[in-house]
Amino acid sequence: MPASSAPGPMIFVTASDTGVGKTLLTCLGLRSLRNRNQRPVGLKPFCSGSRADAQHLHRASGKPIDLEAINPWYNKTPIAPGAQKHPASFQQVLRHIDGIRPCFQQVILEGAGGLLSPLGQAFHLGDLILHYQPKVLCVFPNQLGVLNQALIHHAWFEQKAPGISPQFVLMERAKPDVSASSNLKILKRWLPSVAISSIPYLGPRATQHHLKAVQQPPLARMLKSLFPHE
Repeated sequence: MPASSAPGPMIFVTASDTGVGKTLLTCLGLRSLRNRNQRPVGLKPFCSGSRADAQHLHRASGKPIDLEAINPWYNKTPIAPGAQKHPASFQQVLRHIDGIRPCFQQVILEGAGGLLSPLGQAFHLGDLILHYQPKVLCVFPNQLGVLNQALIHHAWFEQKAPGISPQFVLMERAKPDVSASSNLKILKRWLPSVAISSIPYLGPRATQHHLKAVQQPPLARMLKSLFPHE
């Protein structure tokens, strides 16, 4: 595969937990970049239980490489990758990412579980963030508990990665709870220096139908900000 003439910065997508919208946001970002004539790829180095997330990223990227390159470490057992019998080493992961990165203008890497979920032999996504210094998007479900989770993430970045300014993304839920209407406003007051966005609920099959979603003008503008191509 030929190398890209101008590879862009990496974007890491992490979250407060599993199943809160990382894959949907990553798919939206990939499609948004492709709509702007970019050549991105989505990586999901680790999957446990189901491989569906990696398959969604594979399709959203346009299938430029094999699924096994999108997701090299897969285990059917639904436990944290670092808790598996033969976890990957940090250097193995770096070699894999560095081998793919020159071939694309953007690499969007989606973590597994939350920010500090063990991925391999004594490392988590935070360690990869410290190594690559990428742009970081932190995904949270807009529901009760998000204020605590967002403040915890902000504190981690301030203490461990002060040179990185993550952007926070609230994913709206199908059935919002009573806190949903005020969470964004409160977070902006508590974290005035953090860019915080809100993605509307796009339906139960939004991950599969991301092409239609990114054509909505307000969402398209937001995605251009979250996933720049320069």
